[in-house]
Amino acid sequence: MPRAPVVRRYVRAARAAHAVRAVAVAAPAAVVAFAAVMALVGGLCAPVAAVELHLVGAETSFYCIPPAPGSTDAPSGLAYELAGEMARRVGHPGKIQLYPLARALMMAATTPGTLVVPVSRIPAREKLYQWQVPILEDDFVVVANKDAEVDISSLAAVRKLALGVVRDGAGARLAEAHGFDRISTVTHDDLNARKLSAGRIDAWLSSWNGILSAQRNAGLRADALRRGVVVSRVKIYMASSPELEPALMADWRGAMDAMVRDGTYERLLKKYQYELPK
Repeated sequence: MPRAPVVRRYVRAARAAHAVRAVAVAAPAAVVAFAAVMALVGGLCAPVAAVELHLVGAETSFYCIPPAPGSTDAPSGLAYELAGEMARRVGHPGKIQLYPLARALMMAATTPGTLVVPVSRIPAREKLYQWQVPILEDDFVVVANKDAEVDISSLAAVRKLALGVVRDGAGARLAEAHGFDRISTVTHDDLNARKLSAGRIDAWLSSWNGILSAQRNAGLRADALRRGVVVSRVKIYMASSPELEPALMADWRGAMDAMVRDGTYERLLKKYQYELPK
């Protein structure tokens, strides 16, 4: 009987020794598991690899305006300045190279590491690009001369008219999508302003701010126009080639947010007399 406490002590000691051995055996597996978790976390937290980005501006009569031939002036335009300010804030060293609209859009769709402004986000383009930074919003609208007796109040009515659009532009793609078949194309909207004023087209489809700018450039008054049906409200982006992951552009989106907060964005809108859609 006196031996019972001794036996119990041995049992407890044996159990403790077994527990120690179990921990010792399990320890390597636990260490491996811990190391794997830390490696995963480290991979997720590692900085995104730097990618060389090429900035491209699509030439228009408002958003990215090339200098006059032979001029030493810098390019201008609302989208050009927004992109330039974002680039400055993120420390991008390169300048914005301007190209004709069709070429700029093709470069963004096919050339790795290419950023282009402005690109209107419409269904026909949805899968061609990564939509990186929203910069503007506008209505694509049909206008006619104020005194012209043409109906531009509905899509059905506009289908009967000779309609001016910019070749390869968002307006042309929207017109095609809605089945407009009397389309007249030009290289930029300043020409549509003159054609409409001269009665060579019945109506004109473009972004509202592009229309207002083209009227000014052509020496025509905005109140000489009558506004009709809105074909689509469109967001305008800095877009990129499809392989460029959005994570690589986080600092650019942050720069755009900062421009809105500090008033830079509003200042540029006022500079170019930009009318936000209501």
